[in-house]
Amino acid sequence: MMYEGLVRIYDNKIEPAMAESWKVSKDGLTYTFKLRDSKWSDGEPVTAYDFEYGIKRLLDQVTRRQTETMPGWDTISKMDRSSTKEKCQQMK
Repeated sequence: MMYEGLVRIYDNKIEPAMAESWKVSKDGLTYTFKLRDSKWSDGEPVTAYDFEYGIKRLLDQVTRRQTETMPGWDTISKMDRSSTKEKCQQMK
């Protein structure tokens, strides 16, 4: 189970957590995260797939929890082993 998110809020500021950096598209809807070099307790590397899988489970109507804490994301995909990209819904 993963307890650390891509970013965290500390003292009302967003700071890196498992993501060492991120870029936001010009329209503000797509976030690309570069992951830190991290390992699970069994020594296997933490990859973008791990975040893609976990977030897709949270977004899935069948597997998500009753209490949603995720923002309005349309899609999430891994770009490579150490990068993931999220596409947000347009806020109105």
